[in-house]
Amino acid sequence: MSDRTHVFIRRFGLCGLGSAMLVLLAVLTGCLNPAGRGGKSAQLAAEPVPPAARANLLGRLEVMDEAAPAVRLLLFAWFADEFPEAPAASLDLARLGFEEATRELLAAARQEWIKRSGGLLTDAARGRLTVSAKELAVQNRQADFANRLRLLAEADTAPPEAAPTLADCLSDSLWPEPMRPARERFEVWYRQRGGRLRLPPLPGLDVAQRDVAQLLVAAAVRERLLEGLLAVEELERRRLFPSAMEKLDEVLADPQAMGALRTLRDEETPRRLAEKRQFLPQSAVSAECEILRRHHADPLARAATDLADPGHREDTNQRLEALENRLSLRLDEWRQDERFALALPRYANEFENLIRTAFRIRLAVWEAELRAVPEPLRAWQQFELLQPRLAGLRDYRGPGGTAYRYLDSDGGRIEPPSRNSLREAEERLLPIYAVGLPGAFAAWREFAERQVSLHLRHGVDLAVAGRIAEMLSLFREDDLTAVLRDHLRWARERTANSLERFRANGAACSIRIEPFASDTPGQGMTWARDLETRLRDLLAQTGHQTFAQVVPVGEEGGKLSRSLAVTRGRIANFGADETSEKTAIREIIEIGEPKPVNNGHLQPAYTQTVSRRAIHAVTTERVAHIRVGCQIQSNGNSEDIEVSRFYRRQFVQENSHPFLDVAVTETRRADRRAELAPPSEPVELRSDRLWTPSEMLDWSRRLALDEMAGEIIHRLDAYPLDLVNRARLVSQAGDWQAAADAWGYASAYLSRLQPIRNQNPDLPSPATEIQARQREIEAWRGEARRQMNEVLRRVLAEAAGPRAESMP
Repeated sequence: MSDRTHVFIRRFGLCGLGSAMLVLLAVLTGCLNPAGRGGKSAQLAAEPVPPAARANLLGRLEVMDEAAPAVRLLLFAWFADEFPEAPAASLDLARLGFEEATRELLAAARQEWIKRSGGLLTDAARGRLTVSAKELAVQNRQADFANRLRLLAEADTAPPEAAPTLADCLSDSLWPEPMRPARERFEVWYRQRGGRLRLPPLPGLDVAQRDVAQLLVAAAVRERLLEGLLAVEELERRRLFPSAMEKLDEVLADPQAMGALRTLRDEETPRRLAEKRQFLPQSAVSAECEILRRHHADPLARAATDLADPGHREDTNQRLEALENRLSLRLDEWRQDERFALALPRYANEFENLIRTAFRIRLAVWEAELRAVPEPLRAWQQFELLQPRLAGLRDYRGPGGTAYRYLDSDGGRIEPPSRNSLREAEERLLPIYAVGLPGAFAAWREFAERQVSLHLRHGVDLAVAGRIAEMLSLFREDDLTAVLRDHLRWARERTANSLERFRANGAACSIRIEPFASDTPGQGMTWARDLETRLRDLLAQTGHQTFAQVVPVGEEGGKLSRSLAVTRGRIANFGADETSEKTAIREIIEIGEPKPVNNGHLQPAYTQTVSRRAIHAVTTERVAHIRVGCQIQSNGNSEDIEVSRFYRRQFVQENSHPFLDVAVTETRRADRRAELAPPSEPVELRSDRLWTPSEMLDWSRRLALDEMAGEIIHRLDAYPLDLVNRARLVSQAGDWQAAADAWGYASAYLSRLQPIRNQNPDLPSPATEIQARQREIEAWRGEARRQMNEVLRRVLAEAAGPRAESMP
């Protein structure tokens, strides 16, 4: 007895052995029991049994696992087709065997795809293929990754097939003796189907292929990025930093770049790009500092030795301006470029040293120029040199303006500067300038007092006093010496006295407003007083209040050399009863916020709605009509003016229902959010409060008063222009002392005028003649002072003696 039989008898006993013998006897005689445990008695040999099936020791049919899955698949499929009336147990076995073989074949096909992908594809839930994020992060750094992706993307994705050979299918071991006669029928069936059966598609293969295609596109984008990065590094090696930064910006501007790197789970390339973006500006700044130091600052320091020589000083000044311009240009570029936000603080001290070198030489050049100014009027010419330069430092204008502003700011340095460039320049240059001021001012004061006492030329007094005060304005008043403080006190006193004389001798003007006539009792007096109040405000804004005074309505003003009267006023119409209303509908296009949607890919897609919204608007218009006229009398002349206008004001009420007035016209889809339009701003509906008739009248009344007050100011503007014309005529005659007197008066008046600020936008545009006179006043405000100084310089140079310079 064999060992296996001995073990079997020991385990099951004699009863089990007897049962096994009965089963074996039944099989040999063709009697089967396909129903299994608890089933009916064994089937007759005439009932068909699936090939590749056998009865186990318990008498139940089971699949021959040693048969190849493809063979089992075809045999079970043939059995189901040929014997649809077979016992249920046989058909169930064939169905279950077919499904099991299908699963085995699909699993084998899935493993083949995983092997072909090098592990990039992996099993997922429910036997699906998917891209392995873990393997992707490892494989994307391999050199042949793109080629493997390309082969994987080009691979045939047709469903797998079961194609065993006919000999394997007809093997005697697979066919029970009673079923062997049916092998001929199987052979016919096999040949009809070409010896193969197509399996279902691999679950998830289509999605995995789309993901592979995306990975292939992303790999191409990354390859483009790396080529651009190599180009950037080559430009950096050649020290072409601006070109390198432009190329880097071009690389980073690729809209697909960051998305592709995220798709590839590539963390190395973004790190390299970030490092290059951070350190490339620092390399550019470092290289620029070296260029500035070697080719500008060091040669300039060697050249700035003998500044007393005019030619050498001019050469040094040209070199210095080149350095200042380049420093300012680079700082302007870098401080406006966020890429240099980290680079500038790192090289702040080096830049400070370069700027301080330029500033030290700049002060030396200015000092040499101040000392080289000859007599006479040396102090005058020193002021002409010094005033714009100190003003340029104060406002950071000029060639090195940006550089010196950086010098005075902390600039990201650890230790902020203790003093600014203006203060340093004043401490070095003002003592040189102050040396000649006392003597010059004493001579000018003597000249001005002689002109007043002998010729009553208070205009010369105004010009000299104004010039002395202007030249002392370079100092802080607390820093003035006692002598210079006395000269400043004299200039202020003489300006006040001479200005009062000027007012008394023709500059002062009184303005008198008479009550207006009106059909409504008290309305005319109220209008006149309102016009008086508005006119006082306008005089203060324009500066005319220094020379013009408004007499309260109903009072008699003092007698002045000039006067202006508003008489014969009448309010002809004053109402605001007219209203109109109209409705309208306007449509706007609203673009919604992009929303992500799951499309089964590695990256989500986005949708965006485009809607058409209807907005209903009701516009109510109120109309006020004011008609007011008067006569302006000035210096024997009279002129009628009239304000007759319809003042209109619209009030809009808008509404839009959030559902009924909105219709979606389009739904856009895109793979990336950046491909969609930015969302629209929220709609703001107007909701204006409707004015009452009283509010409308009050608003239109103020506009009418502003217009009438502007007409009065227009008449006052004629006087300073008359002063300018007189001064020009005297200058043409060549009488320089009389010209200085005339220009002194004209400049004193014009310097106190200023343009109207906060012009009411509801007012209509001024008349052409009013605009022309305003432009002329603005043109002469600065020009009159310049003309006065030119004439005064000539007069003072002539008074200084035979060494007087000719007027330029």
